[in-house]
Amino acid sequence: MIPWWKTDFFELRYENQNNNKKYFYSWNGEGLRYEIQEFMACIYNHRLKTARLRHSESVFMAHAMQQFKAGRNVDII
Repeated sequence: MIPWWKTDFFELRYENQNNNKKYFYSWNGEGLRYEIQEFMACIYNHRLKTARLRHSESVFMAHAMQQFKAGRNVDII
C-alpha cells in the first residue's frame, strides 16, 4: 500500500462516472510533503511565494479547505 503523501495522481469524481477524470503528476521528492516543507521555508525566510509554491496556489488551497470545513460544495454520500 502506497502512503497517501506519495500521490501519483488525483481524480475528480462525478455522479455520472463517465465524467470522472484522473490527473497524473510526478511530485518531486516525497509527494505532497514538499508543500509543507516549502510553506515552512517561506515562514522562516519571510517570503510570500516561491517557485515551488506560488502565493495564488496557497490562497486557493486555503480557500478550498475552508469551503470543505464549512460543508460548502460537499455532497455526503
